[in-house]
Amino acid sequence: MKQTLWSLPVLILALTSLTGCVRKPENWKEVDLSKYPRPEVFIQRYELDLFNIPQNELVQGLKTLAPKYPLFIGNSYNSEQALIQMRDYLSDQTIIEGYEAVEKTFNDLTACEKALGIAFQRIQAVIPEFRIPQVFSYISGYDTETGIFVNDSVVIIPLDQFLGDGFPGYQKLGIPAYVQRNMTPEHIVPEVVKQILNFHFWFDTSQRPLIDQMVEAGKHQTLMELVLPTYPAAQLIGYTPDQYLWCEQNEANIWAMMIEKQMLFSSDPANIRAMMNDGPFTPGLDKASPGRIGEWMGSQIVKSYLRKHPDTHPAQLFKLPQGQDFLQESSYKPKS
Repeated sequence: MKQTLWSLPVLILALTSLTGCVRKPENWKEVDLSKYPRPEVFIQRYELDLFNIPQNELVQGLKTLAPKYPLFIGNSYNSEQALIQMRDYLSDQTIIEGYEAVEKTFNDLTACEKALGIAFQRIQAVIPEFRIPQVFSYISGYDTETGIFVNDSVVIIPLDQFLGDGFPGYQKLGIPAYVQRNMTPEHIVPEVVKQILNFHFWFDTSQRPLIDQMVEAGKHQTLMELVLPTYPAAQLIGYTPDQYLWCEQNEANIWAMMIEKQMLFSSDPANIRAMMNDGPFTPGLDKASPGRIGEWMGSQIVKSYLRKHPDTHPAQLFKLPQGQDFLQESSYKPKS
């Protein structure tokens, strides 16, 4: 039996018009878009089609939708157990609440589709093997552990995870404020791009020293800024403007703290969690600091490398040395 929407978390575990560069990392050469026409992107609204099926015609409705949504439905309408799961899904109050909010908040996704087209065009210029994916939306039940799913042919967006900071459903579930602030409609496109880059440029640094993890995260963050040059850098990394400013004003202090505590080349899980995990602030630093400070510092190291090596093509970033070697080649010095 094919995977279906109600088992999508299992599936996932298994498996603004703009053409120029208004703001880009210093000394990067322009992205040449001439060979890559901007694609038309259409988000296929699975949640709308699904909830429009009359409940007394569920089997026939699923059968009708199956050719359009094979990844979600397949031939599961022939399975009694799958139909029970689907009815449970459609009657779940969290799902219904999310669907009703999505219907109001995202009654028109034209702007989002256009922004995705712009982003996909720029990704193609950076990753020539990237192929324009089909894009689907659905209701996840606020399952933030799942998030946006990406592979080489599809992007699946849980729209109920982008209903806005302070949305009652998020409050009810106790989702932390530092997570909620990135669960807004404005974060859909950056999150899609982030997951696409993760899919194409994934390197497991989980067992590596902190500096390796910082540099790897910094490469991703810098590439995000290249692909989405009109988005504020703070938004792309998931910080508030004040938090981003705090980082800029305290870069030398952050670096000094990491050197003093001998964290850079450490593989101590406690050090890595402190610098790389999300949270309301970074342990050991002022409470005005954001979480994931190691990711921000990593992006500064990468940008220092790019200033020293201005002819580096974006796709080369992930073929370059890791960790300590990259740090040495970057000649990084924190701004004081």
